[in-house]
Amino acid sequence: MLRIKLFFRAIRAAFLPASVIPVISAAAYNYYLHSSFRFSRFFLHLFCTVCFHSASNVMNDYDDYRSGCDAMNRDYISPFTGGSRMIQEGLVSPDYVKKLAMTLFGLGILSGMILTFSVHYSVAIFFPPALIGGYFYARFFARYGFGEIIIFLHFGILTTLSAFYVQSMSINAGVILLAVINGIFVMNILVINETPDMEADRKAGKKTIMVRYGKTGGLYLYLLFYAVGYGVIGIGAAFGEFPVNSLGALFSIILCLSAFYAAMKKDRRNVHKAIILTIANQVMTGLILTIIFLI
Repeated sequence: MLRIKLFFRAIRAAFLPASVIPVISAAAYNYYLHSSFRFSRFFLHLFCTVCFHSASNVMNDYDDYRSGCDAMNRDYISPFTGGSRMIQEGLVSPDYVKKLAMTLFGLGILSGMILTFSVHYSVAIFFPPALIGGYFYARFFARYGFGEIIIFLHFGILTTLSAFYVQSMSINAGVILLAVINGIFVMNILVINETPDMEADRKAGKKTIMVRYGKTGGLYLYLLFYAVGYGVIGIGAAFGEFPVNSLGALFSIILCLSAFYAAMKKDRRNVHKAIILTIANQVMTGLILTIIFLI
C-alpha cells in the first residue's frame, strides 16, 4: 500500500485530469459529430496519454532536483507546487525517479506504437512531439520561457487533436476550437502554480510568466487567457461548431473569477484556494462540454 501511495505521489496524480479531460472531451465531440465511439482506441489513447503525462511529471521532479529549484523552494504549497518533494524528503533516490520516468516514457511509446499499428500509420505523427516536450520540459522549455506554450500545445492541441483523430481519422475546425479551449484551461493551472514558486524559479533561472511579469502582471495574463478560452466557447456555439447549449460551460466563469481574486491576496491560504479553484475550473468546464456533446 505504501508503494502505491508513493507511486501516485511521484506521478502527481492530482494533475492527471489535465490530460484526461482533453481526451474524453475530444472523444465526446467526435460522438456528437459522428455518433460513433471506438472504445479500444479511446482507452489505448488514454493510457498512452496518461503515461506520457506521468512521465513528464516525474522527469520534471528529477530535473528540478538537478537544477536545485525544488531544494531552494521554501514557499511551495503541497501537493500542488514545488514538485512531489520525494527526493527532498529522502523517500526515493534521484536515480529511482529518473528510472521511473524512463519506464513511463517507455510505456507511452509502446502503447503509442500499438495504437499506430492498430489504427493507421499517420497516428504516429503525434507521439514524437509528446516525447520531446515531456522529456525536455523542465531542462529546456520552462527554463527558457516556453513552458506555458508547451503546456498549451501538449494538453490542448496535441492531446485533443490526437484523441479526436484516432476516433474519426480527421481534423475539423470544431475540434481545433476545442483544443484551444483545453490548452488554455490547462495552461492556467501551470500559471497559477507558478505563483508560490516564483522566487525559487527565479533563483533557478526559470523564465516563467510569474518570473517575467511579476505576480500582478502574471495574474492579469491568467485572466486574459481565460477570457480568450471562454470567448472560443462562444465562437464555437455562434458558428455552429458546438451545440448552442455548450454555452452552459460559461457557468464556470465564477470559478475563474474566484480564483483570480483569491490569488491576488498575499496570504498562502488564498493562493492555495486559487490553485484548487483553477484545477476545478478545468475539470468542470471540460466535463460540462463533454456531457453536452454526449447528450
